[in-house]
Amino acid sequence: MAKLTFPIIPNDILIDVKISGTFYRALSQTLLAYTQSLTDKEYVDVKLKIKNNSQASDIKELTIMLLTSLVFSIEKSAEEQKLTKMFETEIPDDPNETKSTNES
Repeated sequence: MAKLTFPIIPNDILIDVKISGTFYRALSQTLLAYTQSLTDKEYVDVKLKIKNNSQASDIKELTIMLLTSLVFSIEKSAEEQKLTKMFETEIPDDPNETKSTNES
């Protein structure tokens, strides 16, 4: 019988990876877009599974759970390394209001 040798990463290993802000932003936008494709019930179900650390029941849930975990890990690491900046934006009282903060 032939043997094959290949590298693995043990479960208890932590890997340091450099992530650009551009990659983080794209990842966050992907998570947001994917989340918006869910029905209300799917959204509530996956939120509960994330909160309770439950297993995903399908590939859609697994994708959201993995992306959420990755985004959270990046945000936490960036904060710990003091790489975040504060950003302020205005939120209109009326959701139908379209005036931007750049308009006079």
